[in-house]
Amino acid sequence: MKKLVIVLSVVLIVAISAVYYHSVRKEYKFRLRETIRQNTSGLGPSSLLEAWRSTDSSFPSSLEEMYPVYQEEFADDVEMYYFEQRCFRDPFSPTNAWVLYVPLYSENGDTIQSYLVVSAGIDGKLDNDISEKRLTVSNWKETLHLYNPDEFEWFDPDEPDSMEGSNDQNLFSENLRFNLWDYWFGKKDLLVFRRDKLVREHSRIPF
Repeated sequence: MKKLVIVLSVVLIVAISAVYYHSVRKEYKFRLRETIRQNTSGLGPSSLLEAWRSTDSSFPSSLEEMYPVYQEEFADDVEMYYFEQRCFRDPFSPTNAWVLYVPLYSENGDTIQSYLVVSAGIDGKLDNDISEKRLTVSNWKETLHLYNPDEFEWFDPDEPDSMEGSNDQNLFSENLRFNLWDYWFGKKDLLVFRRDKLVREHSRIPF
């Protein structure tokens, strides 16, 4: 009888663990797809940043810098709130926090040449703090703690062959590795968009 109880307990624990793992993994996949949709919808942070540059000839130093322009487009704070949630909300954040916008400066630090869009990722919290850092196009990979720093491959929209083997619009793959250790104890973030500083001027994404 005692052996039977032990066996049943082990089976029960395995079954519960399997159900839990499947549930968490399903939620992870859902949030990945939501992040991909956000960045390909034309109203994600990358599209708005490209639109900003097409009128201002430079990328902003922060997302807040774009606020005054977009506030003029909405009748009240409620409309502005829903705009923010649709465009800047991090699908992985349990508190509806914004994605992290990381401007990348030139080596001499005088211009913003490129940028990254970073999500909290599977653990649900942003682990990178760039408030007192000025990252460049060459040192960001050594400075930021990311699950997928090498996930992306650059491409030039004017060179169709450069798309071969790369993800559309510099987006990450939906097949990113998942494990419970990262879910419980993760200390990194998820790179969801990486802009090629070499993309030609006329290849900007229209707003």
